[in-house]
Amino acid sequence: MSEYIDTKEVAKLIRKALKESFPAYKFSVRLERYAGGSSITVSWTDGPTVNQVEQVAGVFEGSYFDGMIDYKGSRYHKLDGERVHFGSDYIHCYRSHTDGAICSAIIKAAMEYGTKNLPTVEDFKQGYCLSSGPMSDDHETFWSWSNIIHRTMEGGDQHGDAFEEPEIEPQPSKTLARVEFDGSDAYQCSQTSMAINDVKGPVQ
Repeated sequence: MSEYIDTKEVAKLIRKALKESFPAYKFSVRLERYAGGSSITVSWTDGPTVNQVEQVAGVFEGSYFDGMIDYKGSRYHKLDGERVHFGSDYIHCYRSHTDGAICSAIIKAAMEYGTKNLPTVEDFKQGYCLSSGPMSDDHETFWSWSNIIHRTMEGGDQHGDAFEEPEIEPQPSKTLARVEFDGSDAYQCSQTSMAINDVKGPVQ
């Protein structure tokens, strides 16, 4: 048996873990309840990347979703050594940006790609650079200025397939150290095993 930790209590744990990990930044942690479950949304401005925050907040996800079989499964953890199930199904992380941060990213991207079709801060905010890029006026979305600037703000390199060392170093979190992943219901694995056994027949 696992102790159920209500989503409201999970949100408190996330707030504490984020405050310990990124003490210089403020985060909004809001929960939403819906039929069959609940989720938590974390939002903040500038600072740590989405990936960095997900490494902290995502630890508290209580469910996973397998789109291949349209199945929502359970994830289990240990909190202070006791097995628990977090009530928050999913954790969504969203970072917004100040004009200063966007401007810095545009300058950095221009140094890498040149200034052809280079957007202004307002162009970026209004979505006017979704299709234009440094190589043409109408380029594939991946190489649009919009995507390049987004990747730059998330620490992506010039090829968009790797990440530089983040400028912000997360601090050790005592709250995060209390949590340990303890497996899932492994539905997909059990279904795969059943399918294999169906084909091979029972083991003699």
